Amino acid sequence: MNKLIINCIALLGIGLALTGCKKSDSTITEPTPPTTSSGVYILNEGSFGGNTATLDYYNLTSSQSYISIYKTVNNKALGDVANAMTVSGTKGYIVVENSNKIEIIDLGTNTSLGQVDCGNGTNPFDISVIDSIAFVSNFGIAQIQKINLNTRQVLKNYAVSKYAEGILAVNGKVFTAVPGYGEGNSIAVLDIASETFSAPIMVGSNPQYLYKGPDNMIYAVCTGQYQWVDTSGRGGIYKINPTTLKVEDSVIVYKNPKKACFVGNQVYVINDAGIQVVDFASHTVSTTPIIKGSMVNSFALYGTQGAIYSIAYDAARGYLFAGNPKDGKQAGEIVVFTPSGTEIKRFAAGILPGTIVIK
Repeated sequence: MNKLIINCIALLGIGLALTGCKKSDSTITEPTPPTTSSGVYILNEGSFGGNTATLDYYNLTSSQSYISIYKTVNNKALGDVANAMTVSGTKGYIVVENSNKIEIIDLGTNTSLGQVDCGNGTNPFDISVIDSIAFVSNFGIAQIQKINLNTRQVLKNYAVSKYAEGILAVNGKVFTAVPGYGEGNSIAVLDIASETFSAPIMVGSNPQYLYKGPDNMIYAVCTGQYQWVDTSGRGGIYKINPTTLKVEDSVIVYKNPKKACFVGNQVYVINDAGIQVVDFASHTVSTTPIIKGSMVNSFALYGTQGAIYSIAYDAARGYLFAGNPKDGKQAGEIVVFTPSGTEIKRFAAGILPGTIVIK
């Protein structure tokens, strides 16, 4: 779920063939794409409280979109506000925040393999999987859950100081962003073996998303105070050593940086202007967006004109995917670019395409 809404409430409230030109692709309703195909899952949040979350699939071989594939295959709705998805082996794990569950699917057939009930009011936000164990951040009650994915049972709850968001399990530890409705500035660190917390890692204001970089470092995107508090939207990206548990570097990014992905060693990060390129080697941020928000979205979303909602990079093909939420009320789309910002094509998506996963 977009936490800009939550903060408002709290304060008041792509083979793709390179053709050199834009084109549209076909949309079909067949339930299952070829299991041997490579493709892209698009997880659409859906409207808040509307039970309209959906999962789409885009076949990279045939350039066909399979809209609402979860509902088509399983003959039921996915749930209310699908917030995150990760893939491990032959299975996909979908975090459905307001439905308080983790949905498990078979990636070969897109059939439901069952659910994990996280508990009423937990509002799971993000998930990180190691073998048959998942660690889930709970935004609703400020905790991390340890889940056995084979038995679909919650094994243990670990309390954190405030509302938990991005989560990443690496190096025998679980790192969890603790933004505290925009007022926090720490990363909680849980040792998996001892089940104890180290001292929190202090970063910038409002840490929301955690990523493992190509250098095996952890990168924390801190959105910063929103512009009704700080008109510059000063945030940043912090590089954390998962062994020493120290911040090794940081780069300030303005206009409220949000979701990000790696293109080589560079970080492509969404902010209110579009997509900026952050280079830690030169310690620079692109002077202007590599992709302006208006190139993706002509609507205003939550007061931000041209908002981009999600991002992912297909390193095998060299394509960048950007989620267009439009006005947040109608079906969105995915816009495909080269890393230099040339638009290749667009294809359909559901309401608020918030997560893009390359299969």
